[in-house]
Amino acid sequence: MEDFNENIEKNLGSKARKGLSWSLFGNLVRQLLNTVVSIFIARILGPEDYGVVALALIFVSFSQIFVDVGFTGGIIQKLDVSKVAVSSIFYFNLVVSSVLAIAIYFSAPALGSFFENEEIVDVIQWLMLVLPISALGKIHSALLTKNLNIKALTIRDIISSVISGIVAMYLAYNGFGVWSLVWQQIISASIGVILLWYGSNFVPQLVFSWKELKNLMAFSYYVFMDTLMQQVFNKLDSIFVGKVFSPAVLGLYNRASSLASLINDFSTNSLMKIVFPVFSTIQNDPERVKEVFVKFMCFIIVITTTLTGIMFFASEAVIIGLLGEKWRQSIVFFQILAFSTISLPLRAIVFKAILGLGHSKLKFRLSLINNFMKIASIPIGYFFGVEAFAWSVVVGRFLIVVVSWLAFNALMNINLFLILKPIVLPISILFAWCAVYYTHWLQINMLLYVPLFLITHLGLMLITKNYGFVLVLQETTKVKNKVFEKLNR
Repeated sequence: MEDFNENIEKNLGSKARKGLSWSLFGNLVRQLLNTVVSIFIARILGPEDYGVVALALIFVSFSQIFVDVGFTGGIIQKLDVSKVAVSSIFYFNLVVSSVLAIAIYFSAPALGSFFENEEIVDVIQWLMLVLPISALGKIHSALLTKNLNIKALTIRDIISSVISGIVAMYLAYNGFGVWSLVWQQIISASIGVILLWYGSNFVPQLVFSWKELKNLMAFSYYVFMDTLMQQVFNKLDSIFVGKVFSPAVLGLYNRASSLASLINDFSTNSLMKIVFPVFSTIQNDPERVKEVFVKFMCFIIVITTTLTGIMFFASEAVIIGLLGEKWRQSIVFFQILAFSTISLPLRAIVFKAILGLGHSKLKFRLSLINNFMKIASIPIGYFFGVEAFAWSVVVGRFLIVVVSWLAFNALMNINLFLILKPIVLPISILFAWCAVYYTHWLQINMLLYVPLFLITHLGLMLITKNYGFVLVLQETTKVKNKVFEKLNR
């Protein structure tokens, strides 16, 4: 069996770079595939269909927390984890997921009554299959992540996206409606598990030890509580919009949120796959932690601001041109939520760094503050509407960035000026062009803002030799050289 306690300190930079490259590539391909599938299905289905599935997925996502209880995070963070512990976690996940799936299956009618939508009952009951299916691959995914084997995870994601997407399009075209989205979720999870087992050498042993689970509990407890709160509060917007307004409005809001998440999937989430295991590996070297933290932060903000600017100014053309006129109302939601894509990497890297250093309790407390900020958005949305609700969500996300940075500075005594100096410029350029757009200072077609923004954005960073921009160029050059080397062999 593959030694999943492999010491990844050796050649860490090379492994992290390779992992990031595969993660970026995988997210690009997967998002292109998902975009094609979404466009095809969105032209057939309506906002209400997406709203029904979005409501049902709330309970799937929420239940996933109790399946793992933070143990897989403990596998990644701890330098030494026994084979007995890993096998014990596997069986624990499988049993708990099965029990939860059965419990929610019989609770579905009550949930349908709460949302005053009978269609959601059958959808929830079928989507509960995702829980035990996903549990079968959680350990394999954690072990591959621990060893920075992002290539295997990327290939798995791409293949599962292709197969489930083709099935979903076929079902939607043949009139299966909302069930095309349901089967997309089930098939994607099933294919993903099969490929995880194929790509990993881990096979659970016929052993179980409560003692081993308890040894991981000190770290995993706070990871579990943190994840529990995150899922509850992250789904507050969907629950609130679906209950107070309607599934159709939720469909519009959720579609806008999904488009905004494309930016994070390609930028922030790509980096997050390697940030946690990297910080876990260098946790005993404070100076190295500071150096890597600054590089990660400056690197990701350049990518994020560039993608956000392009998507913001191209939003009308993308949504109307690809999805159709019936999705026009989601444009304003997307433009608002796009601003939060700037705050997410600033917060996410701090959170992952704190977690990788073993301070799960501090991460839990920061998440607690973050979640209370989300609660404040609900009365704003109730009294002033869904647009005001979206703006309040964005503001809350920026406030938690400030709090989390102060906490990390107290922990590591890092010079925040070293980070602020290179990231202020790309953020300022983006916000300046958004201000020009909102004030109608330039009376031009919205799409023309894209080249104007890119010329200003990339040009000023090149002239000032922005640190993050230089890092992006260096990594791009290294990847390009490796590609040419392989082609010339």
